Amino acid sequence: MDFKSINDKKIENGKLRITEPTIIFTDQTGYIAEHVVTKSENGRIDLISDKYYQDVDYAEYILKYNKISNPFSIAEGDVLLIPDIDSPLVKWNGVKVNEYESNQVDSIRSQFMDTKRLSTKDSKRVEYLKKKASNLKNGSKEILPPNVLKPGEENIDITDNSITI
Repeated sequence: MDFKSINDKKIENGKLRITEPTIIFTDQTGYIAEHVVTKSENGRIDLISDKYYQDVDYAEYILKYNKISNPFSIAEGDVLLIPDIDSPLVKWNGVKVNEYESNQVDSIRSQFMDTKRLSTKDSKRVEYLKKKASNLKNGSKEILPPNVLKPGEENIDITDNSITI
């Protein structure tokens, strides 16, 4: 099965844009059938794709059309709408980064650390947490939002179709 979710993601500035969509259906995209999942098809979206399209590579279309992120969650009795693959898809232009953000190396980090936008109470709380963390043996000198790398840390490496975290 050729899931394109990772293969079609963009890499910009050495970072994989994991949240950017790869398939977007139009409002006019219809469906060709309603499929009731059988016991032998539990978690086997590839079998369903092969049945309707004679190609397992359209499994992701069925998943996206039905707003399913985990193909193994498909269970007996579930009703899936099978999209018309001849319908046009929305052309995704991607997220546009404005000039200000592209000039800032860590705009997300700076937004999080900018205490001017916080209330006085929250600002004091952030300062307290910074002090407390810096005094701990394994504490951090810099408080960061989730999923933001510390200075000097490296992001994932994508080479030869493999992802190294």
